Amino acid sequence: MGASESKVQFRKGVHSLLNGKTDEGLPIDATFFESFVGLSVDAEDVFNSLSSSDVRLIRDTQRRAFAFVVESSVETLERGLKAETVDVQRVSSAVRVLTRLLPFVFEVESGEGGESGEGGVTVNWLWEGPSSLGLRLAQSTIQLLFLRQFTLTADAETNLWATGVAVSSDTSVSFSAATTKNRIDVLRLVQTLLSTQIFESPSNACKSHSRFAKVITRGLNQQLAQGLTVSLLNTALQYDPVGWGLLPYHHQLLGDPLQEQLVSLCLQTLVLLVDIGAVSKVPDLSKQDGTLEDVLLKLRLEKEKKEREEAEKEREKEERRAEKERKRLEKERRKAEKEGRVIEKEEEDDEASTIVAAETVTTEKKKKKKDKDGDESKEKKKKDKKEKKDKEEKKDKKKKEKELDVAVPVSPSVASVASVAPVVDEVEDEEEENQVVEEDAVVEEKVEEKVFIDKTAFGNNDFRYFISKISKKGDLDFIWTSIVRILKNPLEAANTYLPGSNKRVDLHIETIMLFWKFYEINEHFATLVKDSDLILPFTSTLLYFMIETKSSPNDIGLTRMSTFLLHILSQERTYAVHLNAPFDSTPYQAVTRHLPIFQGTWADFVTLALHHLITTTAKTPVATLHETMLMVLANMAPYFKCLCVVTCNKLMSLLKVFVNPAFLVSKEANHKCVFYLVDLCNGVVQYQVAGNSQLVYALVRNAELIHGLQDLTFDDAMQELARVRDSKAKRVAMEKLSGEKGEDEGDVSTLVAGRFVATEEWFNYWKSHLRLSTLITLVDALGPMISKYCIEKGFNDDKKAIEYLASGTTVGLLPLPQPIFTRKFTYTEAVRVWFTSYMWGNVYIKCANPSGGDAVVKACPSIWTGCDVQLFSVKIAE
Repeated sequence: MGASESKVQFRKGVHSLLNGKTDEGLPIDATFFESFVGLSVDAEDVFNSLSSSDVRLIRDTQRRAFAFVVESSVETLERGLKAETVDVQRVSSAVRVLTRLLPFVFEVESGEGGESGEGGVTVNWLWEGPSSLGLRLAQSTIQLLFLRQFTLTADAETNLWATGVAVSSDTSVSFSAATTKNRIDVLRLVQTLLSTQIFESPSNACKSHSRFAKVITRGLNQQLAQGLTVSLLNTALQYDPVGWGLLPYHHQLLGDPLQEQLVSLCLQTLVLLVDIGAVSKVPDLSKQDGTLEDVLLKLRLEKEKKEREEAEKEREKEERRAEKERKRLEKERRKAEKEGRVIEKEEEDDEASTIVAAETVTTEKKKKKKDKDGDESKEKKKKDKKEKKDKEEKKDKKKKEKELDVAVPVSPSVASVASVAPVVDEVEDEEEENQVVEEDAVVEEKVEEKVFIDKTAFGNNDFRYFISKISKKGDLDFIWTSIVRILKNPLEAANTYLPGSNKRVDLHIETIMLFWKFYEINEHFATLVKDSDLILPFTSTLLYFMIETKSSPNDIGLTRMSTFLLHILSQERTYAVHLNAPFDSTPYQAVTRHLPIFQGTWADFVTLALHHLITTTAKTPVATLHETMLMVLANMAPYFKCLCVVTCNKLMSLLKVFVNPAFLVSKEANHKCVFYLVDLCNGVVQYQVAGNSQLVYALVRNAELIHGLQDLTFDDAMQELARVRDSKAKRVAMEKLSGEKGEDEGDVSTLVAGRFVATEEWFNYWKSHLRLSTLITLVDALGPMISKYCIEKGFNDDKKAIEYLASGTTVGLLPLPQPIFTRKFTYTEAVRVWFTSYMWGNVYIKCANPSGGDAVVKACPSIWTGCDVQLFSVKIAE
């Protein structure tokens, strides 16, 4: 059957689903489904034939047929896992059908996509019963990623996708165009299962976790989860976008767009998995999820721990009783020896506790001993009865575990991931002894700790836990150098004399997200990054993306993320010290072409780049990030050893803008910009004044600004604000009369509504906390000295004045340095929600508009286009 005929037959199958029966009047049964998924159609044909309106209509009017197709597709995946020879066409078709249908099931759960009455197709329907369809689907989907003849070649020597972390470079890995395409299909299905978040409101998306997310992040076999982490990470980071970079336009001839798409999906999927549990931890597995094996294991371990604690308490109690009895007998012996009586010693075997030495003096003592033995015999019988009861309960529990075992059986066709080198200590699943032996209590405690690892600190997410435990220097170096290599690609592609001669890959957003997650979760990686010289080119890539996208409202998320990362890095002393290295502009001309010409250090480069962003984005969404950018500079200023003249002059021009009285009182937070600039100057003057004569001279020349800010009153500021607003209103009125629409016309119409009104109390409060004393002392002391020197020498040259300042000292002029105050980045819930929303928004956009040509469009049609997304807003560009 040809490709065109298969498309026609597939469309007829969709028509049968819409009617609930075939054209021959036959029901939707196994025979129909086998012919439906057996057709040779690609992903684009499946999605085009099953339009969003068709899927909703089948879901709401032909619920039995809809449910049957989903159930049969899951069964097809399970049969593929068990078969010795995989029917690639059927498994691929089932994966694509599930990828197309499931988003509209999740849409119903949001309450907006359709009816969800009794018997309806909802998410809860997928999780009915102990061996639920949702559990089988989640486990089968992950296992498909390691299926020979499907996502692995039949003769693959290793079960992992690529070398890198935990996999030696000497290991031979194999893949083909077919396995790449199948991996893309399965990863798209994994993203679909995790996409229940996008059908939640932002306030709920990060707090509530779907059962699919719970099973994938907590309910997988530990080796399978670890193998998935390593495969996704290595496949993404091994990708070399340049390849034969010495040959211009080589990608036009040798490029593989599907491989780039696979790398993009690997990055996206790994970030999606690691982000789960960032706000609130993933709940414990429950019986409703069907993952009973893990639930029963935890319950059994908790019970055994409680029994050991009780046994330990009982033993301590017996020891105290024996010690008390020993002291009593010793006391009586000493008393008897004084009286000259003979003591006879008897040794009795005490089976219930430790051996207690019983000594008798008279017949009454023997009687007491007999009574005591009787009590201990009763206690022993009671204890034996309790142990017998516990043993029977454990036997019943083990029987229930077998009856309720819901794990999907894995056939020999499914590649085991046990060969992966241990990134973390492997979690053993060996059964412990049923009976608790008191002598081995300590040993069993160690076994429990090894079996049941507390991952609360990592959001109860296996993938976050595995990433946090990567600690080998070789692995960390591989991750860090690969991230920098991928991020440098857009900058290198732009820094060329032949336009388009180097391939530019669109992977920077996902790669920056992956870096952020690693830096946050893995302490070893964070330490490596801070001490590495590669942090400088990494910084240049962040600044490049910020400058290139500053005017694009669609890219505000990338600018915000890059700014946040600079803030996080600025907290570290080692990072700021790195910026004192000399700056060579040759590899970074794509960035420096936006900046004034300068010769200096990386500190100058970062400062000038942020100055450019602040001064060119006043009326764009980037303006909300100006405070953070100034905060970055203020954090690093105490470590800037030598700022060049160009940088110092730009800082003074920025100070002149922010100390404007009208600006200070026009908005509630505007004064913070002045705070950060003053702190920046204080940091340099107090800690690095010896090498920063240029900045000192710039401050002296702008002494009027500093004194003006010191003497500013509330009334003066409000008068200046009124003057500016009146002038603005008159200008807009004149533009209206001339028939022109000014850029500020919309602002004037809303000036009164919601306008911030400054108060004198508010003004005096923040002004009293402005730390100007150091700068006032500096300019008052050095200003007259410089003037006197220039008059005496007859100089009228700035260079001579700077040389004079450099030859002198400020010892005794300035007050003692204040402690360095670093403004930390806070991972608030709002930041977490924003990251999740931006992450899913990027996945949505990349899925709707894939890059790579027709081959990628055919293999990766949009999954969620037409769905009622709640997490973010979707606007269709005209």
